[in-house]
Amino acid sequence: MSPLSASDPDKVLTGYTGWPSYAPGDQVPLHLSGNGHTRISLVRLRHGDTSPHGPGLRFEKVAGCPEQIKILEPQPLARGSYFCASECLPSAASLSVWLFPTLWPAENATIFHAGRFRLTLDAAGHVQWKDAHLSGQVGCGIKLVRHVWQCLVASFDSNSGRLSLHWVCGNRPHRHWECSVQNAVSLVGKGDVLFLAAAQGPTGIEQHFDGKIGAPSLWAAPLSSHDVAALVEGQTLNIECVARWEMGRNRGCWRVEETIGNAPGDLINAPTRGVTGHLWDGTQDDPAIAPDQYDAVHFHHDDLADARWPITSTFRLPTGLPSGVYAAWLRDDHDREDWLPFIVRTSGSASASLAVLMPTMTYLAYANEAIFPPHQVRILDPRDEYVRHKGLLSLYNFHADSSGVSLASWRRPLTNLRPDYRYWLTGHPHGLGADLYLLDWLDQMGIAYNLLTDHDLHEHDKTPLHPYHVLATGAHPEYWTSVSIKRVYEFLEGGGRLAYLGGNGFAARVGVHCETPYVLELRRRLNGEGLWDAEPGEMHLTTTGEQGGYWRHLHPRGRAVCGVDISAMGFSQARPFRRLAASHDSRVAFVFAGIDSDYVGTAGLHMGGAAGYEVDSADYAAGTPAHALILARAEGFTEYVSMDQRGNKCADMLFFETPAGGAVFSVGSITWSGCLSHNDYYNDVSRITANVLNRFLDPSPFVWPVE
Repeated sequence: MSPLSASDPDKVLTGYTGWPSYAPGDQVPLHLSGNGHTRISLVRLRHGDTSPHGPGLRFEKVAGCPEQIKILEPQPLARGSYFCASECLPSAASLSVWLFPTLWPAENATIFHAGRFRLTLDAAGHVQWKDAHLSGQVGCGIKLVRHVWQCLVASFDSNSGRLSLHWVCGNRPHRHWECSVQNAVSLVGKGDVLFLAAAQGPTGIEQHFDGKIGAPSLWAAPLSSHDVAALVEGQTLNIECVARWEMGRNRGCWRVEETIGNAPGDLINAPTRGVTGHLWDGTQDDPAIAPDQYDAVHFHHDDLADARWPITSTFRLPTGLPSGVYAAWLRDDHDREDWLPFIVRTSGSASASLAVLMPTMTYLAYANEAIFPPHQVRILDPRDEYVRHKGLLSLYNFHADSSGVSLASWRRPLTNLRPDYRYWLTGHPHGLGADLYLLDWLDQMGIAYNLLTDHDLHEHDKTPLHPYHVLATGAHPEYWTSVSIKRVYEFLEGGGRLAYLGGNGFAARVGVHCETPYVLELRRRLNGEGLWDAEPGEMHLTTTGEQGGYWRHLHPRGRAVCGVDISAMGFSQARPFRRLAASHDSRVAFVFAGIDSDYVGTAGLHMGGAAGYEVDSADYAAGTPAHALILARAEGFTEYVSMDQRGNKCADMLFFETPAGGAVFSVGSITWSGCLSHNDYYNDVSRITANVLNRFLDPSPFVWPVE
C-alpha cells in the first residue's frame, strides 16, 4: 500500500495524537481524517528504513488491543490566527488601531469586525467598508502601506449618521473619508463580538489578515481629525476610552487582559507575540523591560496551533506495556495507509538502567518542513506534496508574508514524522526514522532501555533521571529548553553517564508554552541561506521571557555538556572516523576493545558512513573540558558548509570523565546510528557503541584524571 496519496490531497488518510508520549494505562486520542472504512491497529515499531539496503519497515501488533474499524470523513485545516473579545464588551462609537500590514490578501482580509460593521482590505491593500445591512462593499479611498506602522480610526456619529475613517501614516497626508449609515446607534454595540485580523463568516472564521496589529482601543465618542492627530502623537484625549487591550503585556498567555474596561480577549491559533510595536525605538530589545514598545501581535493566515479535529477513536495502553515507539497503524479501502507514532515512556520506577532520550522537540521543529531553496530535492515523498498542498509549515520555513515561523504544534498532522519517511533533503531517514536505527540495534544487542522524550524531561516533576545510570541521545537532539538542558547538566554533575550518539545536538534554545504545552517556540538568529532570522528586537521567547538563540552563546554551553558543537553541514557522502593518538590512552581502552582498524564507520545505511549530514567538533577555547580526549576525527568534507566560527569542518569523537564518577562519550555525527544496522549489526560502529554502553552501565565509577 502507498502512504498518503497525492492524487487527491483533500481525501488523504492521516491524523495526529496531539502529544508525543504516553504512559502505560493512558488513553491515546486519535484525531483522524479520511474517506470511508478504516482499520486501526496499535503496533510497536521496530525499524523503519525502507531504502534498498535498509532493514525494512518492521513492527508487531500489540496483544490485547483489538483492531478497530471506523468510518472516517475528511477534516478541514482551519488555518489563520486572530483576536476575539466578547465578554462584557461595551458600546463604542470609535475604534482606533495601529497596523503593520505584511501581505495583501488573495481576495479580502478583515481588519475589524463587530456586529454589522466590517473593515477589510482588498488584494491591492485598499481599505473597504462593509455594512451587513447594505449589499456589497464601499471603497474608502485609503490604501495601506506594507511594512510600515500606520494608524487607522473608524468612528460613527449617531447624531449625524455619518461613518468616518481616518488614516495616518508617517509623513504622508492625513486621509479622511465619510459616508452615511442608516439605523445604527454605535460602531460596537453591547453583546457584539469583536474580531481583529479575521471575521465571523457564514461557514466560520474567514478573511485572515497578515501583519501586526497593535494598541486596539474603543472610544465612547467619535474621534475628529484633531483627536486622531493627538492620538498619533501620544497625547491624552478628552474622550472616554471604554476598552483598551495592551498586546505587549502577559506575552506568555493567549488571553489579553484589558488595561481599560472589562472585556478580555483571546488570541486564537497562536499568532506571534513579543513583536515590536509602533512605539519601538530600538533602545530596548527585551519586552519585559519595555512592554509599551511591544504593544503588538503578528497575525498570519497560515498560522495553525490546533487543527481541532474531533477525536475519532482512542486506544487505552495496556498497564504492562513496555517502553518503546508505538503507532496507530491506519489502512483504508482505497489502498492508503498512515502511521501515527508516539512514545510509551515507563511509568513508576525505571525498569532499566539506560534511558534513551527521544528528541521530540527536534522532531517538532522539523515537522512538516516544506521544501525550500537553496536546497535540492533528493527524494520526494507523497507526504511532502500533502504539506505543500495544505500550506503546512515547520520552524524552518517562512510564513507567506516572509516572516519566520516561530511556533510549532503537536495538534495537527505531522506527515514527515513517520517511521518509513525518507527526508527530501538527504534521501535517508531523519528524526524518528533515524532513531529507530538505535532502538532496533539495542533490541538486537539485548540491552534493556526505557524511553524518555524531551517533553518528559522538560516536565521534570514527572520524569526523574536519578534512577538511570546512563542517558543516551537520539541522532539529532538539536533543540533544548533551559529546563531540559540543565537537567542533563545536573545529571552529569551527580555522576550520570551521557552517550551523545548524534550530531548538531544541544544547539538551540526553545520554549514550551505554559498554557498550551503542545506549542513550541523558537527565535532564530545568525542562520545560513534559506533560513529566517528574527526581526530586530524580537529575539526573546514569549514562552519563557528568555533570550533565544544558540546555546553556544548561553549557559550551559553545549560543549560544556557533551564536549562538541556543530562544525559543518552537508548532504554528500559521509566520511569515516580516523583514530587519533588519544584513542590509545588507557582511559579509553574499553572504547576500542576489539577494534583493529584505524578507520571507523567506512560504510553505513545513512549517507554511507559514520560521519555525515551534520557533524560536531571539539574546541577547548569554547567550552570543551580541558581533560577531554579527542579519540577520532572525520575530515575531508569538501562539499560541506562550515558552521563553526573558526571555519572547522570535521567530526570529533570524544570522551571525558566527570568529578562525580560519571563520563561522557560523544560521536558528533547524525549518521552514526545509520551504521549500527549495517552488515547485520556486526561492524566497528556497533562494537564501539556496545563497548561504551556496557561500560557506562557498569556502576564502577570513572576516575577523575585532573589533579
